[in-house]
Formats: sequence, structure tokens, C-alpha cells
Amino acid sequence: MKNFKFDSDQFLENSQIIFDSMYKAIDDIRTIKWEEILNNLTENISKGMKSQEQIYITLMLKAQFPPIKNLSLNDIIDILEVEQEKGIEEAVIELRRIIDCHYTEEKINTLLVKWSKVAWLDRRFTIIEEAIDSHKKGKYFSSVATLLPQIEGIFADGTDHKGDMNIRSKIKLILDNSDNKLFSFEKEIQSFYLTIVLDKFGHNEPINSILSRHAILHGGDVNYGTKENSLRCIILFDYLLNKIDSFKRRCEIT
Repeated sequence: MKNFKFDSDQFLENSQIIFDSMYKAIDDIRTIKWEEILNNLTENISKGMKSQEQIYITLMLKAQFPPIKNLSLNDIIDILEVEQEKGIEEAVIELRRIIDCHYTEEKINTLLVKWSKVAWLDRRFTIIEEAIDSHKKGKYFSSVATLLPQIEGIFADGTDHKGDMNIRSKIKLILDNSDNKLFSFEKEIQSFYLTIVLDKFGHNEPINSILSRHAILHGGDVNYGTKENSLRCIILFDYLLNKIDSFKRRCEIT
């Protein structure tokens, strides 16, 4: 074996070259505008999510359902993929199928348990239970006609209202559009209620809304008793109850 001779000068020279290269690499990294890159990345992701959100809202309204965010992310992705691959009409069909599958009897029972914990709803709860029981038994004329007026009732109870009530002003009070988070649908829910649920009608004239409270409760609509309409009422009741209860809690704190 040949004798190994350590050359300290060469070692130091090589080490210096390595360290110089490392320092240069570090300086290069430092000059990268990471904050700008991250901001651009976040902005692009946000734009993409906003675009997907708008497509989802469009599909929900096309299906004439109040936009909801308690479908799973996988379900929403599936719906959006169908829209991209097969178009909006097929996506609406898939959306209706998913909503129907999502709101199982077990899911609806879970909602009922959640509602039972809202103390100020207690005086109406027997009515709500009967409406849900009718839904589970397929008696959709009964469930729809029972739930619709209770939605207006919880607006009154949740805001401690007395006397005549302008439901339109109450909706705008509760759904103030202040939440700008992704998949937050206050504006769309407000629009759904004002344009579909509160749509006007004339006796023996064409009914424009699939769920007109006035047409149903005044006897103008005789075709409202469907599972989809019953689900629309349950979804709307659940969303608005959550919002009204949050509003009531905030008022009690202040």
C-alpha cells in the first residue's frame, strides 16, 4: 500500500471552494422572493377554488336546490368532474342523485337530534318531528306543507319578533353576506328564498317556482309533494336554523 500524504494546503483550498459554492447557493436562495412566490401561488389556488365554487353554485341553482356545503369534498369533486366531462345537464342529474343518497334516514335523524338541542325551538319541535316523520314515510305533501311555515316561524322566534313581520327584511338581517369564505352561500341562500320560496302566484295561472310558499299554502300548487321538495325544505330549514341560532347567540352576548 502506498503511503498516503495529506496535503493540508490542497485540502484547505478545496474546502474553501466548497464553502464559497455553498455561500453562493445560500445567497441565491435568499434573493428568491419567496413571499411573492407564495402569494402568487395562494392567489392562483384561490382563483381556482373560486372558479370551482361558482360552478358548484351554478349547478345547485340549476338543480333548484339551495346551495349547501355539507356534502363531502369527494362528492363535490365528483360533481365538478361530471360537469367538465359530460356537461351541465349530466352534472345536475348526478348532483340530484348525490343529494338523495346523502340525506339518508340516518342523516335526517342526526339533523333532528341536532335541532332538538336548540332550546328556543322547543315549542315548535313536535311540529318539526311530525314533518320529518312524514318525510321518512314518503308523505311529502305533509312534510313540505308543515316545514315551510315553520321556517318563517323560526325567523320570528330567533329574532324575538312581535307583530306583523316583513320576512324579506328578516332574511337580509340574518344573511348579511358578511362571510366571504369559500363555499359560504349566504348570498345564494338569500336569493333562493326570496326568488323561489317567496315567489308570487295567481290562482289557475302557471306557477313559476318549484317551491312557492304562497302557491303551496294558499292552495295554488297541487304538485308540490315530491321527495326533492321535501329535501329542499329540510336543507333550507337546517341552514337557516343554524344561522338564526348564531344570530340569536350574538345578540344575547351583546
